[in-house]
Amino acid sequence: MDEPQEISVKLPVPEAKPVALDPARTVLVIVDMQYDHCKPNGPKPYNPRREAVIAPIHDLLQRCRAGGAPVIYVQSLRDPDDPEFAVFGTRPYVLRGTHGADIVDELAPLPGEPVIEKNSHDPFRGTALERVLAERGIVPIDWTVIVAGLGLANCVGCAIAGFSVRNYWVVVPMDCTASRAWEDDVVQYQRWMGSAWSHNVTLTRSELVTLAGARQGAGTLAQA
Repeated sequence: MDEPQEISVKLPVPEAKPVALDPARTVLVIVDMQYDHCKPNGPKPYNPRREAVIAPIHDLLQRCRAGGAPVIYVQSLRDPDDPEFAVFGTRPYVLRGTHGADIVDELAPLPGEPVIEKNSHDPFRGTALERVLAERGIVPIDWTVIVAGLGLANCVGCAIAGFSVRNYWVVVPMDCTASRAWEDDVVQYQRWMGSAWSHNVTLTRSELVTLAGARQGAGTLAQA
């Protein structure tokens, strides 16, 4: 058997771009901010980087609510016989009805803020997300989606891709999501910096997102 090879690759760190958004055409989507993912004593090894995203998401959440921007939650729920566990051997997590599947108290939904159940990494697969968006008049091209939550390499990545290919403007505050290590984050950023995605995906930081006034023309993302 050949020896495993190691290579060194230099990857650019993205520059966080300031964005100015109209709260009347902006929705915050919070993905999988559940106890099993970001608090100690869960089924997965605790990683403080995951818990660290709670504070900036909370700040962004408060500003979106204050500005009148709608908020949608996505919540992963699994059953014990899910193929992910029963067939593929993943250790069970976010089991329906357990505390570990609950959204963390710091980011708890308010009455009227929809919580979309999903049973895979993909928030669009077999879920009510597209129906909820349509019911609220959150339509492609005219609306910007701020995506926050866990984790960058899987569920958040699926959300970013799903909104992008559906022709929404997508804003990703890099301090509001995380991988296992900073180096993993940088690897993930390369995807969104590429030409296949960067036309409508913007990498930023939560403190660089402003929610005030109207954008210039429908479907534009004003960069401060």
